[in-house]
Amino acid sequence: MRRAVGLACAAAVVLVGCSSNDEPDQSATPTQEPVSWQPCDAIPADVLAQAGLAKPPDDADARIDRSTSPQSYGCIYDAADGHGPGAVVASNAMTVDDALNLGTKIDETTLDGHRMISTDSPQARSCVVVVEIDPGVITVQVGYSADTFDPVTIPATVQDACTWATGYAQKLAPAFPDRL
Repeated sequence: MRRAVGLACAAAVVLVGCSSNDEPDQSATPTQEPVSWQPCDAIPADVLAQAGLAKPPDDADARIDRSTSPQSYGCIYDAADGHGPGAVVASNAMTVDDALNLGTKIDETTLDGHRMISTDSPQARSCVVVVEIDPGVITVQVGYSADTFDPVTIPATVQDACTWATGYAQKLAPAFPDRL
C-alpha cells in the first residue's frame, strides 16, 4: 500500500509537486484567477468510500499545497480496501491546454457537462484525467509501472491506469465544485 502511495506522489510531481518548496514549473501558465478548492477538505468521506478511496491516517501525509506557479491543492488517497491503486486528486490554476502540454492526449469526453481529457504522462508514469472547471482544472492521477510487483495495487499500463483514473473521476464528481 505504501508503495502505491509513493508512486502516486511521484506522479503528483507532474501537476502539483510533493512539497510547497518546489520550484515553479515553467511548462504551465497559471490562469488569471487562483483556485481555492482543496480536495483533502472538500471531498466527503461517503463520496470517497463510494469511489473506493480513503485518506491516509495522517492528514499531513495526504495534503499537497503549492502556492507557486501553477498554484495547486492536492490530496493523495489510498485504495480503501487495498484492491486497486491510490490516486492524487488536485485543483490546479491552469487551463486544459496547459495540462495537455504535460502529456499525450489519450481520450476526450465530458463529465457532468465539463470537458474531460485523459492523458499519458510518461515522465511521471501516470495517467492524468483533467476535468475543466473554471478557473482551472481538477486532475485525477493514477500511476502505472510495467515493473510492478503487485498488479492489484499498481496498474501495469497507461490504459489500465486511465481506466482507474476515469472511474475515480466519475465517482468523485458529485464532490466537484461548480467553480474552483
